[in-house]
Amino acid sequence: MATTSHAGGRGISRRARHAPDAFEASITSAKAPLVSVVIPTRDRQQLLRQALKSVMAQTGVPTRLQLIIADNGLLPGVVEIAEEYGAEYVATGAVGPGAVRNAGLRLALGDYVAFLDDDDAWTLEHLSSHLAVLERDRSLGATVSRMTIGDANARPSGREGAPAKAPVGLDLFALFLSYFPSVCSVVARRGAVAALGGFDERLIHGEDWDWNLRLALQNRVGFVNRTTFVMRSRDPQSDYDCQVRWIRLGYFQRVFWKHVLRAGDRRPPL
Repeated sequence: MATTSHAGGRGISRRARHAPDAFEASITSAKAPLVSVVIPTRDRQQLLRQALKSVMAQTGVPTRLQLIIADNGLLPGVVEIAEEYGAEYVATGAVGPGAVRNAGLRLALGDYVAFLDDDDAWTLEHLSSHLAVLERDRSLGATVSRMTIGDANARPSGREGAPAKAPVGLDLFALFLSYFPSVCSVVARRGAVAALGGFDERLIHGEDWDWNLRLALQNRVGFVNRTTFVMRSRDPQSDYDCQVRWIRLGYFQRVFWKHVLRAGDRRPPL
């Protein structure tokens, strides 16, 4: 039977009863690194399944996976999806994006932590590409890869959502400050993640950008010169986007100036 427990005093966590063959196949040698994959979701079961399939399809470096689904939605059915994929489940109730990500992080036990939003996808070699760099250079706290904008089905469209090559001088803080590298294109060591203290729950938008900037300020971050993350495109003319963009702008300005003023000479050597 599934077991339940309180997750950090917020929400309910549940460990799945069993894992399907695909998940069992991903667990190889006990010496392989364990990667905790945190997937926040909200009332998008079909998209969540697609995101999970992209995780289960990973190839390359042998990897053990701990799947964590953090649910701040209202609709039923996510627990069953978690059990189907052998994932751990935590329900947060109606909280903001930072809080739901933090709820998932509190369950993470892996050597590495990776993120994937429920409406996006990884390419087949996402984890192997990141782990190859991280395992080779132990001084790195994290890695960030190139990303592409996908269509409505998360199929790569060829439009780059990140620089096509590493920035001059490998200044990853400047890279993070100048554009939006999604947290879904980042893999970080658990120690580096723990030192950040989680996502800023006061931010309704831009909490992922703020987290990335703090990560780059406190760690050496490697650049994976490969497109490994697909961000699903949205309709730029939708009523939702038009309304939300103005709200986001204020939060983005707060994050930008916060880190411009704090950066100083504290950037780690790269």
